[in-house]
Amino acid sequence: AADVLRWEDTARIVFEGADGRRTYPMNSRDGRHHFTFYDLTAPLRYRVRTPALRSPWYKVTVFRPPELLGFRGELRPPAYTGLAPTILEELKDTAAIAGSQVTLHVRASDGAAVTLAEDTGETPFAPAADGTQTVAFTLDAARTFSLVLRDAAGHLTRTRPMTLRAIPDAPPVVDVIEPARDATLAPGEGLLTRARAGDDFGLAEVSLTFSVSGRDRQTLRLAGPGADPAPEAGTLDRDLTVQHLLDAAALGAEAGDVIAYFYTALDNRRPDAQRARSDILFIEVRPDIKPEEMPGGQGPQQQLDIGRLIAETRRLIRLSYDVLGANPDDQPDLRRQLKTGMADLQVETVKVFDQVRALSA
Repeated sequence: AADVLRWEDTARIVFEGADGRRTYPMNSRDGRHHFTFYDLTAPLRYRVRTPALRSPWYKVTVFRPPELLGFRGELRPPAYTGLAPTILEELKDTAAIAGSQVTLHVRASDGAAVTLAEDTGETPFAPAADGTQTVAFTLDAARTFSLVLRDAAGHLTRTRPMTLRAIPDAPPVVDVIEPARDATLAPGEGLLTRARAGDDFGLAEVSLTFSVSGRDRQTLRLAGPGADPAPEAGTLDRDLTVQHLLDAAALGAEAGDVIAYFYTALDNRRPDAQRARSDILFIEVRPDIKPEEMPGGQGPQQQLDIGRLIAETRRLIRLSYDVLGANPDDQPDLRRQLKTGMADLQVETVKVFDQVRALSA
């Protein structure tokens, strides 16, 4: 482009190249003169002329930008997933399990150096013996990058952006399916409990934890190493249904006792497995005795409603387990809720005892 600042407002371009010297009129638009060179393959020099003026000579140098001659990407998921590697033959957006090992191999023209360019900076590819260049990293989170090729003269080529999305390994899930709610059990009887657990890659363990009236907790491994029957070596189920009979007599649970229980599932993520817990359920051990059948009973007796007391006790037991398994940031608030609930429970207990004394009198 050229601006003619005085005298005749017409301009021609003169250029010299491999084909000799040529002269062409320049196009005029918006008070400026223009000329476009297309498909340059060799250097040239040019100047602008008017009927009265001449510009200095200018040189145009032609170069070939570095090219990406080959690309291959290997996305190798963590071994515990059992998934096969993904091979990419071109730069394109894709996704892989978080923790996958990513290796990129490239071949560039004329010995151009290649870097992995991100918003946070550039990572150089390392040269290999076969003439390719390689970079490797672990995909812990989504990464968007371009490949930048630079030749010895500093000319560069930048590829379009490519995004690798990290798919998180979801934690396992476990739910009690039978009974689906709290239950009542007579002394000496048993209750069959069943739970269903699942994970996207494999269940390493499914266990049942229970305690009687707040006494020491016991844990039985129902699936995984140490379970009976033990799983076959090298095999992990993604979906399991387990069951166990909670026998009041075998547990030493007597009338008035409460059995609290829940199921847990552990997945096979490495190095840090993820754990999930079902809801905590309760089994009340109590005989089915009518008031008139009680010793010394002469007919219907006055009944004491302790439903609120039992409900609050269950809520606090569940909340105490939530505190133990909560994130550190959430624990202070849960602890405050637990402290407030225990104070309310104490008040409710005093009320019940006052009612018992009144009925006894």
